[in-house]
Amino acid sequence: LNAQITITQDDMPQGGDIYLVSQGTSDITSIEETGPGFTWDFTTTLPPLSQDTLVFDDIENVPVTYQFVFNNPFFYPDNIATEGRLINNPAFSIGLEVDDVYLFTNTSATSRQQVGLGAAITGIEVPIAFEDNRLDYNFPLNYGDTGSDEFNFSLEIPNQGYVGESGSLTYEVDGWGTLITNFGSFDVLRVRRVVNQYDTVFISSSQMGFGINREIIEYEWLGQGTGVPLLAATTEFGVVTSMVYQDDLYDPVGIRDIETGASSFHIYPQPAQGKFHIGFDGSPAAPVKVTVFDLSGKKIWNKTFMPAGKITIEENFKKGIYLIEVESGGLKDIKKLIIQ
Repeated sequence: LNAQITITQDDMPQGGDIYLVSQGTSDITSIEETGPGFTWDFTTTLPPLSQDTLVFDDIENVPVTYQFVFNNPFFYPDNIATEGRLINNPAFSIGLEVDDVYLFTNTSATSRQQVGLGAAITGIEVPIAFEDNRLDYNFPLNYGDTGSDEFNFSLEIPNQGYVGESGSLTYEVDGWGTLITNFGSFDVLRVRRVVNQYDTVFISSSQMGFGINREIIEYEWLGQGTGVPLLAATTEFGVVTSMVYQDDLYDPVGIRDIETGASSFHIYPQPAQGKFHIGFDGSPAAPVKVTVFDLSGKKIWNKTFMPAGKITIEENFKKGIYLIEVESGGLKDIKKLIIQ
């Protein structure tokens, strides 16, 4: 029998954690189904389309500019963070050059809250403390629990523009049971969150601005000790806009078509920090070509080495999960590398 579990602070992601996730699609009917002792089986309806990594840093390891706000109990006590996660495609870019965006969260024994953002905007690191933090969950979290919150943040960049986001949310733990995906089978709680949000954008160059009301429904399946949601789905205007689930490595489209494998190599240490090694069971007889891909299949680095029993690579790769293709003498294979 599956168990009705409880989710606590210890089940949330922490600084230093890295998760591999896949993006997929599903119909809205299967997402909305729920109840006590329920089984959600997505093994055939959730094919992986692409992969990404979720990287969490301890607050002490994020750029110092952000620590002044999010690790400063004297000046910003309401925005203290315990970890920062690198995120992609920020909604507040408004045509600016935005890189290395962090979402800062505070996880305590009683709740998990989003407390702010940080981003390199046109090359300058900008901390963005939320005026009203956004609640994720209260702890302990059990079936039938509910919660609500109001949130607000704004960002004004002189001569560039302004963005703001405000609203309210309510959540309910509306199901418990078993979640089955390509990653495995897990005892879970299911959280349904309704977000009523108002987005504001003003662009200085065109002297134009607009606002939009949005109702977003978020569904999350949480497991014990699994960190980020095992499955997270988002819908807007009745359409599924996002399906992200924890996964293991699969072959992203466009990276490889391998008929024979060169499986006699290993990559260490795992995870690596800046420098890693490729070791072979025996020295290759031919030159070795090493190619590094990100999880979208984009080639980001390659080099050919003379035959040796060990190859050392020291490059400034960002934190995340990469695919390392090793080719020698007509044989090639790919293995996973974690950079922390």
